[in-house]
Amino acid sequence: MLLHNQSPDKELLLRVKTIMALRVVFLTGFVGLIFAFQSRVGFYGSLVPLSIVIGSAYFLSIINAVIFKWVDPFLAASLHVTGDLL
Repeated sequence: MLLHNQSPDKELLLRVKTIMALRVVFLTGFVGLIFAFQSRVGFYGSLVPLSIVIGSAYFLSIINAVIFKWVDPFLAASLHVTGDLL
């Protein structure tokens, strides 16, 4: 569904930017849940694997944002979805 006076590229750009922003919000929420879980349950085991996954997701979000500024919106969206699937 196109909004008034928006081309398909602009709508795609808006959707991908929204997905990227939501990803960062959810990742930050996961970090908060980890700290809450540790403090309430008292579990202080190794969180290195989970930290690596969350850190990698933050890093990929930054890479996606940079790619999105320099590449055609359709190609950037394709790379974004491909990266999410991998």
